[in-house]
Amino acid sequence: MHDHSVIAVSLELTGRPLEMGKVEEWLGNLLLTETSRPGPRRQEHAGSDIVRMKGLLRVVAGGNDGESGHAASQVLAVQAVHASYQGDFVREDEGESDPNSSSRIVFIGRNIDGDDLAEGLEACCAGEGDDVQVKVLTNRHH
Repeated sequence: MHDHSVIAVSLELTGRPLEMGKVEEWLGNLLLTETSRPGPRRQEHAGSDIVRMKGLLRVVAGGNDGESGHAASQVLAVQAVHASYQGDFVREDEGESDPNSSSRIVFIGRNIDGDDLAEGLEACCAGEGDDVQVKVLTNRHH
């Protein structure tokens, strides 16, 4: 018998890199937070609801460097199985200011909300402005 409550949420963020500290805090809270509030648009997710996560995130150590307006970015490969999380830098990102350069992450789990995840990812952006776009794709497993 298949569990129809299991879904995959794929996020793609373009426009700006993510700030490493914010990413670490967001993913830590997301994967380790326990909550008993099921339902859409909740602000916290139970770590046990996320079964798997995998992504390539374009990150900077922190904000802007003040001189050029951009800090050098790197690509961080992240993965998790339940609350067990790991991240490693995989390559230097040569397209830091390239609008086609993006961060991508996929979550598989139960009772997860793509819009909440997109808001969390967007909140991790370095710098300020409204040049960020987040695409959300949700697939229900049958």
